[in-house]
Amino acid sequence: MLPQGGQEAKGPHPAGDGRSVEGLGVSSAQNVVLNGVVGKSVAFPDAVKKSGTLTHKGDEQQTIGDVTGGQFTDFREGRVHWNSATGLFSISGLKMEDSGVYTLLNNDAEHSKEYQYQLNVDDSSLSGGAVAGIVVGLLVFVTAIITMIIAMWKNQRMGWRAIFPRKKDEV
Repeated sequence: MLPQGGQEAKGPHPAGDGRSVEGLGVSSAQNVVLNGVVGKSVAFPDAVKKSGTLTHKGDEQQTIGDVTGGQFTDFREGRVHWNSATGLFSISGLKMEDSGVYTLLNNDAEHSKEYQYQLNVDDSSLSGGAVAGIVVGLLVFVTAIITMIIAMWKNQRMGWRAIFPRKKDEV
């Protein structure tokens, strides 16, 4: 089963699917940036149908998922998943230490193909723009409340004439 949510990829990718290409290495591996949130899941966008590995480079390069002959082995305590129908790897229950470079080696074809991903895990689901929007909204709300309090104070102190002055010919 492929976990849902937590995945965000930005920028143009040759496949036209919303991934961003950071650069090309000697092995022609494309470095795709994926953004995740602590506790959510992220899916790697390239598939392995029959044979391949997913490795993570933290302190050292280590295999975290392996597909051999269509059979999957998870090396990360049940957090790495492989969907046999789509061929996609995913990681659930993201942690800050999951950030880093991932390499997917696809051995399905005659020639192996390698993909690289930079996974950035953030501990907040609110973007900077969302936080700014909340702050601006609160400032507008507080300003409206202060304006209403001042108007009520003027009304109490001077009566309605301060707010709605009468014409001279009205008695």
